Amino acid sequence: MFKMTLLPGSKMTGMVPMDGLKSSDCIVNDLGGNTQVYPKKLQEFRETLVGGAENVWYEYLPDSYDGTQAVPLVISCHGGGMDGWGQCIFTSWTMVAERENFIAVFPTAGKQKAWQVNLGGEPIDKQGNQDILFILALIDRLKQKYKIDTTRIYMQGMSMGDLMTMQFSRAYGNLLAAAANSAGPTSPSALYDEDGKLKEYVCPVPVYQFRGEMDNTSIFPAYTRPEVNSKNRNFWKQINACHTLPEISIAGFDNVAYYKGDKADFIYRDVKFRGHGQPLDDAEYAWRYLFSGCRRLPSGALERGEPIERPGGDKNAIALAEGKNKAYIDNQLAELDAAPFVAELKAVEMITNKLVDTYHYLYVSVKTLCRLFEMTCEISKGTAVIRTKDGRTLQVAAESIGCVVDNRLYSMSRQCEVRDGVLYVPVRWFAESLFNRFVTELDGAMYIADHVGYMTHDTAVILKEILE
Repeated sequence: MFKMTLLPGSKMTGMVPMDGLKSSDCIVNDLGGNTQVYPKKLQEFRETLVGGAENVWYEYLPDSYDGTQAVPLVISCHGGGMDGWGQCIFTSWTMVAERENFIAVFPTAGKQKAWQVNLGGEPIDKQGNQDILFILALIDRLKQKYKIDTTRIYMQGMSMGDLMTMQFSRAYGNLLAAAANSAGPTSPSALYDEDGKLKEYVCPVPVYQFRGEMDNTSIFPAYTRPEVNSKNRNFWKQINACHTLPEISIAGFDNVAYYKGDKADFIYRDVKFRGHGQPLDDAEYAWRYLFSGCRRLPSGALERGEPIERPGGDKNAIALAEGKNKAYIDNQLAELDAAPFVAELKAVEMITNKLVDTYHYLYVSVKTLCRLFEMTCEISKGTAVIRTKDGRTLQVAAESIGCVVDNRLYSMSRQCEVRDGVLYVPVRWFAESLFNRFVTELDGAMYIADHVGYMTHDTAVILKEILE
C-alpha cells in the first residue's frame, strides 16, 4: 500500500523576487514551501509530434501500473516561463497518481515555454495552434504507449497553463472527463460576445476552478478582478446548466462554492491571503472532489459517478448581506422581515481629532435574529424580550447598548437602533457572545458558522448573488 510522505522540498531557481524581498517572503508568486522533491520515476521525453519541432514532456507512472489494466490520465500544464518539470515539482500530482493509480503527464509549451492562448476575442485556431495540436498528438502518443482509460482523461493548468486548459476545454472538451483551472482566469472578451452571449465551446465539462484572493497577476484592463472571476465562473455555470444555488463552505482560509449542474458540476475555490500560484493540495482537491467521479463515455456523454468525497456546504451556517431581504441558512434561502443594514462608526483620536479607523456593524431586526437562532420574542414599544432554545431570557431596548441575559447585564458591541419602527440589533455580538459562533464579514456580507473561517472578496460577491 502506498504511503504518502512529505519530504523537504527543493527551491525553484530562476525566479526573481520583487522589491528586494526574499523568495520565502514574496506573496506575489506564492512559491515558498510549495514544492516536492524530484520524483524518482519522473521521465523526460523528447519527440517530434507536431510541426517539425521537438516536443518535450515528462511522464510519471505509478508503481502499480503494469499495463494489464487501463488507467486514467492527467495532463497538467505549467505556467508561463516554467516547463513540465517545474509543473511536476510544484504540484502534488505525482503523489496522488501513486496512490490512486493513474498516469500524470507534464508537457512543456512549444514556444519559449509560453502556451499559445487567445488573450483577446479572437477565435480558437484549432488547425494552426501548435500547442493544441501538441496536446492532441500527445494524448494519441500516450494511448499508443500505455493502456489508457479513454473515458478518464483529465486536464489541469496553472496560470498560463490555466488559460491553455480553458482553451482546450472549450475546443476539445469532448475528449476530457473533467478539467481544473488554477490561478489564470481567461479574458471575458474571449468567452462572451458584445451582447454577453457565450462564444465558442463544444460541450459541458465538469470544472474545478481555483483562485487566490490576493492574486492580481492576470488582470485584463477592461475588467476588475472580481468581474473577471465572475465571468469565468458564469461561463461554465451556463454551459453546465448550474441553475440551482450553490452550497457554500468557508473553513479556515478555504472558500468553496459547489454548483450542481443539470449537465455537469462546477466547483469554485478561493483561498484567503493566497497570491499567484497553485496550492500544493490543488491536485488532491481536484482529484478527490471532482476528477475521481467523472467519466466521458465513448458516445461523448458524461457519466457521473461518486468521487472519493462528495463536495458539500457547511451545516448550520448563516449568510447575510447588507440590503438583502433574504438569508442563506444551512444552504437554503429564507425570507426576512426586514433587510439588514450596516452602521458605520468612525474612531477618532481624542486629542488630535485624527481619524484612527472606521468600523462597520451589520444590524438585523429582532425578528430576524430570532429566525436565525431559533428563538421566540415579544416586542413592545422599542423593547424586546427574547427566549432561547436552551431556556435563557434576553432583554434589549432601543438606544441601549445593554443586553440583559437572565437578569445579568452585558454590554453589546453597539447599541440597538430603531428604523421605520423596527428594532434592530448588532448581529455579530449575539452570534459570538451568546451562541459561540464564528463570524467572518467582508464587503457588506457576513457568514456565521460553528467553525473558524475567513471570507474572501469573491465569496462576498457569490453570497450577494445568492441573496439577491
